[in-house]
Amino acid sequence: MDKYYTPNNIYTIDLQNNLKRKLTSEELSMFKEAKRIINNYVQNNQLTMTYRGDQQSRLRNRLNENNSIRMFEKVFHIGEKGRHYYMDDGLDVNGHMNRDYIRDINDISENTFTYLFNTIKNMLNENYIYEEGFREYFDEESNLKEFLTNIKHSHTYTKVMIRDYYYAYLHTLGRRGVGNFSHFVSTSRNWKEAWKFSGIRDNNKMLVHYLLPIPHHNYAIDSKFEKKLRRICKRKDLPVYSALYENQDEISIKGGLFPHYIFGIHYLEQNKKYFIVNPYLFKMNDEFEKFPEVGFPINQSYFEDLIKTTRYNRYGMVYEGGIFEQMNL
Repeated sequence: MDKYYTPNNIYTIDLQNNLKRKLTSEELSMFKEAKRIINNYVQNNQLTMTYRGDQQSRLRNRLNENNSIRMFEKVFHIGEKGRHYYMDDGLDVNGHMNRDYIRDINDISENTFTYLFNTIKNMLNENYIYEEGFREYFDEESNLKEFLTNIKHSHTYTKVMIRDYYYAYLHTLGRRGVGNFSHFVSTSRNWKEAWKFSGIRDNNKMLVHYLLPIPHHNYAIDSKFEKKLRRICKRKDLPVYSALYENQDEISIKGGLFPHYIFGIHYLEQNKKYFIVNPYLFKMNDEFEKFPEVGFPINQSYFEDLIKTTRYNRYGMVYEGGIFEQMNL
């Protein structure tokens, strides 16, 4: 991935003048130091670098923004959200939720777990290789009662983790699994795999570089390497699964990509490669050495005014310990 980090193609956004510019010599030194810090965190298993391939045209549509500079400015201020936040097909004409399951990011109702069980059952595919007992469990309709009972008396936070574990499984199946109301955003540990999802037109491609804090299960579901949630499910006699598309190295980020963990965006414009560094990297002061943990100091004083200019109609917030909250606009 280092071939995208060359002095000739590294830029940032000048937030005051609304333009793209090359880094100053001081900023370039900070950028190189930031790369060193990231590598150290990754090598010490304190951070995962993950990537999201997307099309610029789709991002412009979500952000309701045609100007590329303004588009990146919005990303660095509000991040990127799951489909639930802008195209949820469970809303009526007045924007009110009209379904009784997965109504928001914290819905752990019996209706939600019933939906997860039945949808997994209906999505079982003879062409997939499942972990032992997974297909058999969900293929037996009478197991629904046991499924609900084994979850019912769990702690609230445990219920959320179990829900996310199965919810992310359906998310990996795309819209076939969760329609337009997924709370997750797909990324990959492997930038080459992520790049495949950025479309076929070169000048429409983009790749978001994202810093995923630990512990992962607080912020994302990494089905290929997930251990804690598997242990929780096994203790409750619930089935576990392996990654359906192991080669994709998918990590499903909960709520969306938060701006204070977006390191930068690689994209193509007029057949030229650019890497746009998050401008808030250069506003780090005393905590620069710890930015992979604390994130960038994003100015969110006008967050709500800005997000109202997009097609998002809600957003998620995350607090210490992986506690999420959904806010409606």
